[in-house]
Amino acid sequence: GLSAEGLSDEAAASLMATGSGSKDVGDVRRFLNRILGLPVRGQNLLFGYFTEVFDAEVKAAKAEGKYSEGVSDLSGSNIQIDETRVLLKDPFGSAAVLRQTRVLIDRGVAFDTAA
Repeated sequence: GLSAEGLSDEAAASLMATGSGSKDVGDVRRFLNRILGLPVRGQNLLFGYFTEVFDAEVKAAKAEGKYSEGVSDLSGSNIQIDETRVLLKDPFGSAAVLRQTRVLIDRGVAFDTAA
């Protein structure tokens, strides 16, 4: 999160007054909304820095195997569920189950159609 370390007393007080508390950590919408109050040059500089840091964080997370793309849409001319298996059941009785599903997707053109 934001830190006042290394700032002048005035700058640190200003930082604290802007709401840099723990409730704001990771709130990108709030950050983007607040930079709109800056002059355009300041917005461009700060947003450029933000995107560089974000890209570096994503790259590091991918390298460590901790990054997830999220939900993806599957598209193709033919989609079938090949198999589903249970990987894990909640040992504490909540009935929650983690399943792995293998999906077969035909994204190509059938031989008859191509001929």
